[in-house]
Amino acid sequence: VYVYFRDADGGLSLATATTATPTALAYVGSVLTPPAGVSVPLANAFLLKRGPGDYLFYFEGLTTTPLWSIGVAAGATPSGPFTGAAMSLTGLGDINPGKSTFSNPFVVAEDGGYTMWFHSAWGEFQRGSGGPTAGYMATSPDGLAWTVAYERQQIVRLTHPAEVDQVADFSLIDVGEEKYAFWSANTEYTTNLRVGRIMATRVRRP
Repeated sequence: VYVYFRDADGGLSLATATTATPTALAYVGSVLTPPAGVSVPLANAFLLKRGPGDYLFYFEGLTTTPLWSIGVAAGATPSGPFTGAAMSLTGLGDINPGKSTFSNPFVVAEDGGYTMWFHSAWGEFQRGSGGPTAGYMATSPDGLAWTVAYERQQIVRLTHPAEVDQVADFSLIDVGEEKYAFWSANTEYTTNLRVGRIMATRVRRP
């Protein structure tokens, strides 16, 4: 069991445990310090195994433009160290010019490539406001260069009353042949944070 978390210095650290005793965590140490030009804190780490001894470590960091951005570093083991950290993944671009943020990557391997679910601000975004945000999906052949899918449209239809202001923080699981997505849904900005119902992934199709 590998648990990545934000440490007191604003970087990302690692604690490990065994599957037999997953709550008995042992602190390992720092695995990533903020890259140049990125303010602390880092957050929302996600580890992708591309092959033996080949890991990509995604994270988000606070930059000047576009505020929150998704970064990536590389490592040979799940314990790091992760090096070569860079922000603003190739191909994400500005979904809404001058207003976009990119946060909380969740990456899965499928169809011979990789798919990332993430959220981005889609309206007037203020630093620290928490929203409004919407969910998007991107694809990549290597986990580094990305293309936002579905003509850069939101991937979740904002039909639930809780999804007025924010869809964010995706996690996905496979159940048989079906995929299910979990996300945070927020209305009235950050006043009332609600969690969307566990439901089949609602995907915008061409």
